[in-house]
Amino acid sequence: MNLSLPFVLNTLNALPRVARVLLCATACLTAGTAFAQADAQKKAAQGTAKPATKPATKPAAAKAPRAESASRVEARSTASQMAAGIIAAETALTPEELAIAEQVHVGDHPCELGQLMQVRADDKMPGYFDVRVQRKRYRMFPVLSRTGAIRLEDRKGEALLLQLSNKSMFIDQKAGRRLADECMSTAQAEVASALKTNPQPGLLDAPSAAPAAAPAQAGPAGAAQDTPRKAD
Repeated sequence: MNLSLPFVLNTLNALPRVARVLLCATACLTAGTAFAQADAQKKAAQGTAKPATKPATKPAAAKAPRAESASRVEARSTASQMAAGIIAAETALTPEELAIAEQVHVGDHPCELGQLMQVRADDKMPGYFDVRVQRKRYRMFPVLSRTGAIRLEDRKGEALLLQLSNKSMFIDQKAGRRLADECMSTAQAEVASALKTNPQPGLLDAPSAAPAAAPAQAGPAGAAQDTPRKAD
């Protein structure tokens, strides 16, 4: 039988219209079923294939802690001994120095030129103070003074804090200049105000002259003084 394309087309044209529609629908269903079966077989083949297994990675071995070298151990020991020495040196204050520490004016001290000096007592180290001036911190302790003023210094001998009854001043001994002057705590400000009302004479002021003594009264000039006569 000749099944060429022109023969098939002529045969279809000769059929009634309803027969042609049914024939085309049957052909489409048959083709769709064949495609669906092929797709299902392909997915089934992919599902049964075993995935390639990756080689298991071995866990990284933990690094052993590095042993400290002898020089590092020695340096750490030296630093600890130095810190202990500093603490021991700070605790070696005499009773006289501790007595001076009780008189130190603490708290905020407004100074001239808008500066501020802060003096804080160390509760853990009695007799020691943390002083802040111009954003710098100084570790200070009391020192005996012959003038009667309260004197605080640091271990390096670079900073000096002098406190009088009416004011305080902070001096950079290394540079030889005052970092803060006319600093006053609340108590010092009260004393300064009282001194302005009733100023006291300074050490260089001359003492006031004592009133002159009144001269002795003498008798009339040329008058002879009577002498007692002896009895006969």
